Amino acid sequence: MFSYRTKNGPFKALTIYLILSGVFSFAFTTITSINMVYQIEMVKLNPLQLVLVGTTLEVTCFLCQVPTGVLADTYSRRLPVVLGYLLMGLGFLCEGLFAHFYPVLLAQVLWGFGVTLVSGAQEAWCADEIGEEQVGQAFLRGSQIGQIAS
Repeated sequence: MFSYRTKNGPFKALTIYLILSGVFSFAFTTITSINMVYQIEMVKLNPLQLVLVGTTLEVTCFLCQVPTGVLADTYSRRLPVVLGYLLMGLGFLCEGLFAHFYPVLLAQVLWGFGVTLVSGAQEAWCADEIGEEQVGQAFLRGSQIGQIAS
């Protein structure tokens, strides 16, 4: 076992990172497992609409990747992570509350924007807080927890 020391004291950033890794992996696996069934059975999307929903998500991720990376690198790493998880949650809430095609499209935009905010910023924030010497072990532990949670 190894000991973590962070700039803000022992375990604070690491604990948050590990919890986020586990909770996100569990939530993502759960939601993606039931999302397609929900869209077909409850929302009654046809094949074309399903393709449009998936395309909307991917186009949003593609268009937002660079601007959200600049935001994380320029201003803060923690802020995009918090906003990203908030937007992903709002996207899932929107999709669950309004079982119609257009709210599902809006949910995909929110989800895609949220994913790009978190993408990379979470690991960069962790590396900043924990330090370069110990971040490799932290990433390994986070991946292990993520695999167990999913």
